[in-house]
Amino acid sequence: ATQKMYLAPLRMFSNRVCFGNGKFDKLVSFSSSLLLHGARQKKWSLQLWDEMTSQKNKFLIQELEERKQHKHDDEHRCWFDPLRFNVSWKKFAVCWNQDHWTRKNVHPL
Repeated sequence: ATQKMYLAPLRMFSNRVCFGNGKFDKLVSFSSSLLLHGARQKKWSLQLWDEMTSQKNKFLIQELEERKQHKHDDEHRCWFDPLRFNVSWKKFAVCWNQDHWTRKNVHPL
């Protein structure tokens, strides 16, 4: 989905948003949901989780700054670069400290 015929319709939306679940997401990893690539970027979810728990919060929502998103991208190129770089996105990281029973009883979709 990185060809112009797929990217052009995405550009028509004025508000493109994606979010990554910091922990306990069964279907899509944090880095994949935020169109991130590289080993360092995979550590972000753990860093955000640690930030949330160290502040004794039950949740954390943080917009990823453009500077942070692409800081290490030159090190590794990937197949979905056109989707990451040719279409602008608002990206949010979400962490929610739900208990074991809440996670267990949530619909698996």
